Amino acid sequence: MGKEFKRMRYFDGLFLKAEDYNMDQEFHRRLQRLHNRYLHTWGIVTGLEVAPSDSSKMEVYVCEGVALNQVEVEDPDTKKKESISQEILIYEGHPDNPLDLSDYKANENIYITLSYEETLADRDLEKGMGEEIHIWERGRLNHSRIKPEDPKKDIILARIVPKLLQNKTVINNDCIFDIDYDGSPLRIFAGPAGRVLAVEKLILRVGDDLKNMPFLNTIDEGAQRKTLEVNSTLTKFTGEVDIKGDLVVHGELRMKSSSTQNDLLVANSFLQVNSPTEEEEWKLQDGGLEVYRGGPSMAPDARIVWSESEKRWKAGTGNNIYNIAYGDNWEPLISNSFVDNLHKHSQLSYSKGIALSVDDSGNLSANGNLSLSDRTLYLRDKNNGDNGIRWCGNGNPFAGLNTDGPVIFGSYGGILGAKVSGNEKAVLSWNSSGNVGIGSVDPKDDKLDVEGSMRILSKTNPVRFTSVW
Repeated sequence: MGKEFKRMRYFDGLFLKAEDYNMDQEFHRRLQRLHNRYLHTWGIVTGLEVAPSDSSKMEVYVCEGVALNQVEVEDPDTKKKESISQEILIYEGHPDNPLDLSDYKANENIYITLSYEETLADRDLEKGMGEEIHIWERGRLNHSRIKPEDPKKDIILARIVPKLLQNKTVINNDCIFDIDYDGSPLRIFAGPAGRVLAVEKLILRVGDDLKNMPFLNTIDEGAQRKTLEVNSTLTKFTGEVDIKGDLVVHGELRMKSSSTQNDLLVANSFLQVNSPTEEEEWKLQDGGLEVYRGGPSMAPDARIVWSESEKRWKAGTGNNIYNIAYGDNWEPLISNSFVDNLHKHSQLSYSKGIALSVDDSGNLSANGNLSLSDRTLYLRDKNNGDNGIRWCGNGNPFAGLNTDGPVIFGSYGGILGAKVSGNEKAVLSWNSSGNVGIGSVDPKDDKLDVEGSMRILSKTNPVRFTSVW
């Protein structure tokens, strides 16, 4: 990196020559240029916009501004080359302005460039004995049909393409471009450089009101959580965005695609729809997909959701969502095979549990009340025999009687019995002739057949009939 740093050491009685003062100037100039080179990138610092002339001539102006180049210079003593960055200034009233482009034709590409140049200036007879007493570090404005080979040395400010208007070649704002004909950018801007850039807050200035400028900010949330905040009204990413970690979106996530078929494409992965807790930790909770249909006032949104409390998929519109049959539960529905080796267990459920179920043996269990529309429960096939229980009352008589209560009926008779510890005992029986038996299973001869003693009790005259008589 060039030669060592040396500067003058001043003390009383020191005899100085011009080379000593030049050495002091060179020390500070070299220090500043090395600073520019390794702490900043090359390009436009500010300003230097190219604008057409107000006159009808083929002229353009370069507005005042500053740029940094990147060049290699050779030390005259050591002959070693050193990479430096020089400041280039264009000021109001610069002698190169305006640039005369009248030698160019319409539709030609013209590159406007800026480079660094040193020249002797201000010849003075009194002070300099006729020699120039200043070195002018000037910015040199150039124009050419050929794009510069080294844009770090010749900073490109614009590309101009004159056009033919009313048979006259002119240059207006529509003729000035910041990009090349292939779309690559031409105006390169200088910025901070280095392998590590430690900045707590970076404000991207696009105006004079710094309070409303977009910015990048670092946030220390403790517990080894160091975050980068991008604060902007609208943040745009051009090209692909590759995110190695988690992406958490607190606002709306909108996917726009030029294709109408792939609005959201998730390749070789799962799309997880859920919400983190306040501690940013995931938990088991409801989630799903929703198709916007205008909202509740117009048309309810269509939803497919997972209910974590019910451990099942549900679908529907708005808040009216219903269970979805899928997998093994779906197959017998679409094939009409409701009863097979896998699906012969059935049950009816309600909000609080199971209401009706059937076991492997066909036994039916009801965990609630059973309501029948015609108030008749047939114990066998209705077409092959009238056996059942009916609630009879007004408008629904049995044998012409409007009794308000249950009626047990059968085609050939019936029994009311008791079953204790597996032992069955007939208590009351009847047959198709209308005979009733108490303790007797088949009362054929008498209307009332009592097997055993019968006692009629009253407070005054008890009567008892027994077989002892």
